[in-house]
Amino acid sequence: MDKIKQAEKIAISNKQTIYFFFNLDENSFWFGNDEENQVEPIISNFDFYKGKNEIEEKNSGTIFFKIKPNGKKDFMLLYIYDSEKNLKYTLFSNPFSDIEILKGEINFENI
Repeated sequence: MDKIKQAEKIAISNKQTIYFFFNLDENSFWFGNDEENQVEPIISNFDFYKGKNEIEEKNSGTIFFKIKPNGKKDFMLLYIYDSEKNLKYTLFSNPFSDIEILKGEINFENI
C-alpha cells in the first residue's frame, strides 16, 4: 500500500499518469510513468494469482492500473493469497475512493 500511495503522490505532484504493474508469475510489483520509465520491481511475500482491470482478466503475466494526475485510479481487482495464514485477499482499486484490501475473493458481482 505504501508504494501505491507513493505512486499516487508522484502522479499528482508531477501532473502525469502513473502505471502500477503487478507481475502474477513473479509476485512482484512496480510503477512508472510508462512502460520504459519504471522503478525496480519489488518481490511480494504474497502470491498474486489473478488480476482483473477494465480491459482484461489474467491468471499469469503482467496486469496494471493507472493513477491519473488528479489522483483518480482505474478499476482493478488483484487476488492475493497469504500462504502463511492460508487466507485470500482482494486488493480493490476503486475509481471513486481509495485502494482497499478486502478479506476473501471479491468479484464483479459482489461490488
